[in-house]
Amino acid sequence: MDISFDLNESLKQYLSDPATIPTPEADPALAECDNDPDSFTNALIKSVLNPVVDAVAEAPEGIAQSAHLDTIQCLLKYVFTTTSAARIMFTRLIMSLLF
Repeated sequence: MDISFDLNESLKQYLSDPATIPTPEADPALAECDNDPDSFTNALIKSVLNPVVDAVAEAPEGIAQSAHLDTIQCLLKYVFTTTSAARIMFTRLIMSLLF
């Protein structure tokens, strides 16, 4: 399913309180970690981010699928509490969308 995404609203919400950003279509493995950011491991992040990266690599519009966008938004809520390896994966994904 494609989504309707408003970058301005998302940024306001992210800057206000990232934990309140709804991510109902995010990978189910992330739901268990939603209330416990310390449970995010490199293996978990890689396992949920790889399918998103693959979809975007195949076709950039793949980011518009609600499950992919919600997975990214869920991970971004906790980006500053994740490892540097996870932040590098996020950066690579975002850069691939820009260029």
